[in-house]
Amino acid sequence: MGFVLRLKYLVPSAISLLSLWYAIQAMMAGSLIAGCWDLLKCVVLDKLDGTAARTLKATSHFGMKLDSIVDAVAFGLVPGVLIIQNRAHFGSEPWQFLACICGVVYIVGTFYRLYKFDKLASNPNAPDCFIGIPSTLSAGIFASFGVAFGKGLGNHPEVGYLILALSIVLALLMNGNFPTLKVGKPQSRVKMISQVLFFLFVTVAIVFQKLPQVLFGISLAVLYVSIYYGGKKFGRNRSRSNRGKTLS
Repeated sequence: MGFVLRLKYLVPSAISLLSLWYAIQAMMAGSLIAGCWDLLKCVVLDKLDGTAARTLKATSHFGMKLDSIVDAVAFGLVPGVLIIQNRAHFGSEPWQFLACICGVVYIVGTFYRLYKFDKLASNPNAPDCFIGIPSTLSAGIFASFGVAFGKGLGNHPEVGYLILALSIVLALLMNGNFPTLKVGKPQSRVKMISQVLFFLFVTVAIVFQKLPQVLFGISLAVLYVSIYYGGKKFGRNRSRSNRGKTLS
């Protein structure tokens, strides 16, 4: 019985390792679109990993450290490496050099965001929200843009410009000083069923590599909801807290 109880801790760790495998596959894919599809699988597995750990009550120190490492590789290294690997498609040498800079900025921005997240998570008084957008969402936006419009890279210069601009904007949003909503367990059964169906729809679309433009639209909608309702729910509390610190 004790062995069975310990076995449940392997489930979220196995999902994390599978995500790491897809992250490595993404960096070895050789093309932006193929790499971005693999990166989207990492996004799905990251959500599944956390859900499995909470459902099975199988959170552990090892699992948290493994998840942090996988997040750094999948959501930090992969987007930056994909930009640098495909720099030849961004145009002349100055643009290729700029692509390398943007790739490095994205990697450093993600690592710093994850460092701040780990530090905040260890604080017992931390708010029940993210500060800045999570690296998972940032990677999802980057990857969905890649699969939706990556075919134009090389033939349409504006696609390359948008990718570079997007990488910088996402790095800034990850490290922004504003609250964003966490997707927790819904209180009502209707909301829970809706969330499960939504997750299944996105997962099927990613596994079968369908509806790339729809996936990009969904990622932008999630970004808007996270920032808007995060500010609506937690913004006032943070403002009061900061005002109290100033007065004291």
